[in-house]
Amino acid sequence: MESLIGQSVGRKEDRRLLTGAGRFTDDINLAGQAYAAFLRSTHAHARITRLDIAAAKSAPGVLAVLILADYVDDGFGALPHFPIGADHLDPSKPSFSGDEILHDPMVGQFPMASDKVCHVGEIVAMVVGETPAAALDAAELIEIEYDPLPLVTDARAAIAPDAPRLWDGDNCCVAAMNGDREAVESALESAAHVVRFSALNHRVSGIPMEPRCVIGDFDAADRKYTIHAPTQGVHRHKSALAMLFGVTGDKIRVVTNDVGGGFGVRSSSYVEYGLLAWASRRVGRPAKWTATRAEVFLADYHARDVFGDGALALDGEGRFLAVQLDYICNLGAYPISFAVMTNLLRMAGGPYEMPAMHVAVRGVFTNTIPTAVYRGAGRPEVTFLVERMIDLAADELGLDRADLRRRNMITPAALPYQSALGHLYESGAFGDNLETALNKIEWDGFAARRMEAARRGRLAGVGLANYLESPTGAPNERADIRLLPGDAIQAVVGTQASGQGHETS
Repeated sequence: MESLIGQSVGRKEDRRLLTGAGRFTDDINLAGQAYAAFLRSTHAHARITRLDIAAAKSAPGVLAVLILADYVDDGFGALPHFPIGADHLDPSKPSFSGDEILHDPMVGQFPMASDKVCHVGEIVAMVVGETPAAALDAAELIEIEYDPLPLVTDARAAIAPDAPRLWDGDNCCVAAMNGDREAVESALESAAHVVRFSALNHRVSGIPMEPRCVIGDFDAADRKYTIHAPTQGVHRHKSALAMLFGVTGDKIRVVTNDVGGGFGVRSSSYVEYGLLAWASRRVGRPAKWTATRAEVFLADYHARDVFGDGALALDGEGRFLAVQLDYICNLGAYPISFAVMTNLLRMAGGPYEMPAMHVAVRGVFTNTIPTAVYRGAGRPEVTFLVERMIDLAADELGLDRADLRRRNMITPAALPYQSALGHLYESGAFGDNLETALNKIEWDGFAARRMEAARRGRLAGVGLANYLESPTGAPNERADIRLLPGDAIQAVVGTQASGQGHETS
């Protein structure tokens, strides 16, 4: 039998998905299903001075109009996001230590606002109707008045002493650092060359082809909640919902079928998961909500929005001596995830020998949609800042960008390599990887190609960066693989695909 290792293998799931035979959450419809719609804030920061739901409650086809007071009366509280959990199996293990958490990480994020809204899109009320149209029409009948409050949307502005406050205390939620500040400052003072660079990784959000959809189904006999949703890992949501409803894990079932794109924005739990499960309990029927394409921009978490300020010290031969990185991360109105900050703290060295490093991060509240993980979650942000400084250093020293990287690469002889941030590099052919990339793009011939492009009235450019990634994810899953009679293999895993081709692999 020919080995499949290293071979190009056709994907097995594509025919099913491309011919419309996929099974996404919105394809599921349960018997007696009702439909939900939300009234969302149009203000980034405001007091709610008046909320009248009478007209909506009496509208045709409406089963319930629910606000936070109803939710609290039923005995439920804030949605736990585990933002300080480094281990999804054990949220008690912190990402940070000491006095670095400056605010209660929960900050009371209830699934709906009551007296104050803190970002555009925050849910104020939920309508449950016989049809999607009935729910949407009734939501428009809700009368609401706001008293706008001072607001801040830029994380750098939010840490100013006179900035508008979202919560008690200042707007800094978390501050942490890693490395040897004194060693870095000493290197910067004595280095032959120091380059500095600042950059904003602007705010983005993943836009999956499949809008987010949630179906809640409460079984009154067994007191069990079932939630159907497109997620990137059902187990973390099951844990969060069990805490939300004050039940044991066996009373929560989270089901994810095909997922039309994840990008990280479907990793963290959303308030709609709990709201639809609660709505089902309230009306005695399954309840479904599917976001409109416009609503996705308001309902899904955003990402990035990280400002970085860096300094790179080099000796006269172009050897790296130290790097200093300071980051201000925009958390939005609530602390959903600290994964970006933990990655900023540990990934700064890349594949380079860097004798001294110091990284500082601050997570800041602003009147914006909360941010969470998205495609790399901190790794692209830290890589961009460091690699841009290397380019600037190459320009200052008159060196080829590739040559400067070559002379600072961790060599095989240096492995295992202990980084200045405390992490062990046990293996890696970093130099070989760089040379392979340079050869494939014919790096040495680019200058001639650029001149030829200019002759034809075109601009040509080439970028160069080394990206380091951890080979493992969150340690919250296991796989059970068995060899069965008849040359069969049985694999039982709890992970799931969101476009990566798990059926093929």
